[in-house]
Amino acid sequence: MPKWRIGDKTFRRKNLYIPCVIASRMDELPPEKQAEVYKKTWWADFLTEREWRTILGQNPPRHTSVVKSMLKKKAAGWLVALGRLATFEPELYNASVMLARDLYRDLIGEPHPLLKEEGHAKT
Repeated sequence: MPKWRIGDKTFRRKNLYIPCVIASRMDELPPEKQAEVYKKTWWADFLTEREWRTILGQNPPRHTSVVKSMLKKKAAGWLVALGRLATFEPELYNASVMLARDLYRDLIGEPHPLLKEEGHAKT
């Protein structure tokens, strides 16, 4: 995984993609804080550049259906894995949900769309 450097901070990421809601605020931040944002957006590396372009409506239409199909399969796998984690390690699952909830709120500035504020998945 590539190593990146901003100011005196170093971090590892596959790419430097960050959601536009976060990127729009990056110019206001000093280099140290920018590096921290890149560290906290490690989850953006779970999607490929082509998948992000599809999500954001930037891919040519001929690629969109294929990429969406692959992304649907990938997302379904994540949800199945999370279901198994919730079944066999509920405390770890709940701790993960709370971490995701807090990270989403800190980075995006809104409540996570799938999680209640108490930290457990919506039912």
